[in-house]
Amino acid sequence: MGIADVKDGLFELLGTVADLQVHRRVPGDIPASPAVFLRSGGISYGDTMDGRYTATVQIVVVVDRGDDTNQDALDDFSDPDTVNSIPDLLASDRTLGYRVEDSKLLSASDVSIVAVGADEFYAVTFTVEALL
Repeated sequence: MGIADVKDGLFELLGTVADLQVHRRVPGDIPASPAVFLRSGGISYGDTMDGRYTATVQIVVVVDRGDDTNQDALDDFSDPDTVNSIPDLLASDRTLGYRVEDSKLLSASDVSIVAVGADEFYAVTFTVEALL
């Protein structure tokens, strides 16, 4: 098990969200939004006494900056009990399709602006930790 397994599990799980463009890695361009991409957050070795370790992966959800109300869509991804809730989605499959021993959502950022290719987007970044 490794970061690739975490990303594969998250990619598959996020692919179940309707109308969300999912990218396994940081894309050079985002043709449509809302979209999400994954990026490695790091590895902590020696977190357990039995040789297992934890890896973090960031889920970056982006929407167009063309209209400030697009930020409301980010709330739908951040809030529990909404149709597109990332926290609820992650809680529904903590083993990420049996690819990891366990995972948990650590945090969600404030709305920020991120550049992807030549474009800027409103974004929220979720940090997920997985026990491998």
